[in-house]
Amino acid sequence: MKCKINDIGLTPVLAFLALLFFGATTITAAPGDLDSTFGQGGRVFTNIAVPGYAYFYPNTESMLVQPDGKILVCGRFWEDGVSDWYGTIMVRYMPDGTLDTSFGTNGKVAVTGYSTPAVGADMALQPDGKILLIGQHVVAQGVIVQEVVVQRYSSAGVRDTTFGNNGTAVVRGVVGNSITLQPDGKILGGGWEYALGNPAIVVFRLNTDGSMDNTFGTTGTGVTTISNGYDSSKVLVQPDGKILLVGMLSRATILLARYNPDGSLDSSFGTGGRVTHRINDHDSDSHGAALQPDGKIVVIGRTYSNSEIRSFFARYNANGSLDTGFGANGIFSMESGFFEANTALVQSDGKIIATGNAYDGASGHNAFAIVRLTSNGSLDSSFGAGGRPVFPINAGGTNYAYASDGALQPDGKILVTGYFGNYYTDSHETIALIRVDGGQRSCPNPIDCNEFFVR
Repeated sequence: MKCKINDIGLTPVLAFLALLFFGATTITAAPGDLDSTFGQGGRVFTNIAVPGYAYFYPNTESMLVQPDGKILVCGRFWEDGVSDWYGTIMVRYMPDGTLDTSFGTNGKVAVTGYSTPAVGADMALQPDGKILLIGQHVVAQGVIVQEVVVQRYSSAGVRDTTFGNNGTAVVRGVVGNSITLQPDGKILGGGWEYALGNPAIVVFRLNTDGSMDNTFGTTGTGVTTISNGYDSSKVLVQPDGKILLVGMLSRATILLARYNPDGSLDSSFGTGGRVTHRINDHDSDSHGAALQPDGKIVVIGRTYSNSEIRSFFARYNANGSLDTGFGANGIFSMESGFFEANTALVQSDGKIIATGNAYDGASGHNAFAIVRLTSNGSLDSSFGAGGRPVFPINAGGTNYAYASDGALQPDGKILVTGYFGNYYTDSHETIALIRVDGGQRSCPNPIDCNEFFVR
């Protein structure tokens, strides 16, 4: 039990003595503020330029926190004028935001070329520190190649040639965009294919060496598909080994599908293993998902109705039904046009976070943003400005910033990565990483604190 010392009538001197006797927690920045101990005032900027590829712009797409506290960011190069992905980028940071010089070249890995697989749409970390990346071939010798690609790198950022074919595994499909690991080390991925007018979501499983796992899927190929599927935003593994896919169908409908460990649909979930949902009967896209410890499923995305675009949080029970105790009958919607969510996170206290982008009225440009909800689906007023702080990237004539992923540290601090640039100059985009206080309290000098606590 905790109580404020001031509430029980102690003077500051007695309060100080009580703190010495009982012990104290410490106070840092308020929840929702930038963490001033990280980088420069909570922000870190990193440039990656590749000689010979003047119009390749580094776009971050995925981030994770390693068990040692290091922060790994990956993405792909976007070529201006061609509008397609080429090559791979990775950057690793120390816990304080400085570059980890033991990784790649001074903390950076850049693999670029027109015939190089573009991986970095998503990544997963193996227990041995090796890094799995998913993406696709775009162009090989001038010919479009429709293949999902998985590559593995060592913990130092070097291609692992023992995986697949010289470090690369090729899977049926066109676009690969989600990857995760099972407890047994097998690799699950999600993607999308479009063959002869029949779009489909692809879910596949690889063995630890990069070969297809032919025990998975209904045809023994290691692959299972869902027809009329347009995108797979997240593949997750439940504690019981069942596999959850969150994506969308081509008619702007959210899709949740749950598989048994062998790749067959789980008939105990939704209708025949599937749930389809149009939020408030509007066109709906899913952009991210997270599992709660109690088995409930959080999905974030956007709805489209006439000229209105709204970001939403939806929560589903473990059987696929809407959790009507969350938000308004299972849904929390932002006001039109404020926020574009792309990553869902669940804190240890049950609060729910979405990282993404919002318009910053002060600068007149797009900015990073975080929205935090209480566990029952209402805005958390204790976090930032009304539960929805905005973080402009004011650097070097920036006039746009795009946040691509978020992550939670074990101490509750929140990381957001993305990139920024200027539409009107020919400069390369710059990688951005910010860290925000999630609510941990610290107070190294108790007598200077505004609030005193005893245990």
